[in-house]
Amino acid sequence: MFRSKPCGGAGGAGKLGRLLSARVNATTFGLRPQSTSNYDYFNKTASGASFLTITTGHVLDIVEAMLGNLVEVDARS
Repeated sequence: MFRSKPCGGAGGAGKLGRLLSARVNATTFGLRPQSTSNYDYFNKTASGASFLTITTGHVLDIVEAMLGNLVEVDARS
């Protein structure tokens, strides 16, 4: 669950009203025990990138574009 600042509109509320929470589920194809050699870069800690970090970045970008700036995040696996 995360909380976001209101999306704008009258009295600080968006067209849907004041958003109290949202649930986001996302998956990635790269989190498997074995992947092809094309993806070796993402499996190395030294690269600083992984399928998880890249997917998370893209998902959070879309969430903020749709719902407003994030204020609080509670992530669980």
